[in-house]
Amino acid sequence: MRHPVLLLLFIAAASPVFCQTTLHPVTEPLLPVVARSVSFGDPEDLGFFSTVRGPIAVSEEGRKLVADSVFWSWMNIGSLGASTLSFIVTCCVDRTVGGMLSLASAGFWSVSNLATAFTHRKIANDIKTADLNVPRPVAAGVASLAAGVLGIGAVTATSLIFNDLSGAAEITAYVCFGLSAIAGGYGVFKTFEYAHAAGTDLSFF
Repeated sequence: MRHPVLLLLFIAAASPVFCQTTLHPVTEPLLPVVARSVSFGDPEDLGFFSTVRGPIAVSEEGRKLVADSVFWSWMNIGSLGASTLSFIVTCCVDRTVGGMLSLASAGFWSVSNLATAFTHRKIANDIKTADLNVPRPVAAGVASLAAGVLGIGAVTATSLIFNDLSGAAEITAYVCFGLSAIAGGYGVFKTFEYAHAAGTDLSFF
């Protein structure tokens, strides 16, 4: 008789701990600091290099914006390919023609990255307005914004190459565009990652 009574007492004592919601599986008296400091699902907890885990439930308007960000990311990939082609033309064919192609491709690269960044800002605002407890595409937006700003620097430096005899403008253009390509590539990766978590089709056609 003693063992069943002890078992019932143990279950009664343990039930406040285990019979909680999945949001806070540990009662507050046991771990008050953890329960108060950790905000489960809070978008602010995502770091710049954190993996975006799905599914992400965005609004209908947010879903359209995510699709727009995917489109602009494909534009980023295309403009990066055009910039690579212009670099080959500059080095192997004709410097002047390559410089003009570089101006056009780097300009479109900057515009598409800035468009991606502003689209991510609209997504974040939509999530905030709809009061959704889901991650916001902050990392993708910041990376795209950095790529766009550095791309503008590359375009400015490229435009100065034709009248620069010291070679500083050319070096600046390569450095700016190299850093821009790194930031933009990461922005594309995070955009696709976020879109995949939101259930958006990543194909261009």
